[in-house]
Amino acid sequence: MSQVISRRRFVAIMAAAVPLAKVGTAWAAAPQRWRGIAMGAHAQILLLHHDAAKARAALAAAVAELTRLEAIFSLYEPNSEISRLNRDGYLAAPSVDLVRLLSEAAVISQTTDGAFDVTVQPLFETYRDLQGARPATKDLAGALALVDHRDVEVAPGRVRFRKPGMKITLNGIAQGFITDRICELLRRHGFPGTLTNLGEIKANGTGPDGAGWPVSIEASDAGAASPVRLDLKDRALATSAAGGYRFGQKGAGHHLLDPRMGLSAAHYGSLSVLAPTATLADGLSTAFSMLPPNALPFAAARFDDINIIAETAGGDILRL
Repeated sequence: MSQVISRRRFVAIMAAAVPLAKVGTAWAAAPQRWRGIAMGAHAQILLLHHDAAKARAALAAAVAELTRLEAIFSLYEPNSEISRLNRDGYLAAPSVDLVRLLSEAAVISQTTDGAFDVTVQPLFETYRDLQGARPATKDLAGALALVDHRDVEVAPGRVRFRKPGMKITLNGIAQGFITDRICELLRRHGFPGTLTNLGEIKANGTGPDGAGWPVSIEASDAGAASPVRLDLKDRALATSAAGGYRFGQKGAGHHLLDPRMGLSAAHYGSLSVLAPTATLADGLSTAFSMLPPNALPFAAARFDDINIIAETAGGDILRL
């Protein structure tokens, strides 16, 4: 990957705290771990297995798959599929993975009434170029005119923008999608117990002692004094935080831009979603960040098996 950027994720794996003394004979005495960078975020994969050589081979396959998927979804790779789509406004013969992810993103957009929208990139670039200053009314309107997920045509043989100048970013959902794909790969390689953090977290299995994989949601810069600790069992966790990326040192704007209004969302210091898949958790953590607290219960009720942990702008912890 050619560029590493600050990400909006404030989720920390507490893998070092896994009580290995309680691990049964089916597990290794020490975990096998890979660390690196994935889609601009610090990443790691943790396996527990009695066969260290098999674990290392599975990790190598996972890293190869990660590299392949980054070549599709990364905005920072000039020849990635979405970079070419953004440049040309049209992509012939898109990969199955891109079509699948755009289709899943469209469902989240529709179900959240546009609070999530992959076409927000022109708005992001407008703020980035101004280093966080609020755009002039004309410039903001021009960027917003290019933001509408319904103007992306997705088919097995092509992806096309209906308006010249449109661009997409998958940074609000691709990390989750890649996390799910890596977890599927590890299951196929015979690893039912894994913890994967590629910007979002997905737990396969119930952890080494059956109590779940220990993780924590770190407090935002101005928020609660201590992290929220959780035990994940066959579940995914994604967090969006306003402080993850700001446009310039003095800019008040941050990267969580409401695609409907064009302004940075100001409801939460951070918002986390627990979901069956990392793709859904990732997309919904972005979408729900655009909604005020009183709207969250109604939005969450549209999806199955969803939980929310949010730190409000006032520093309170909200659990749904």
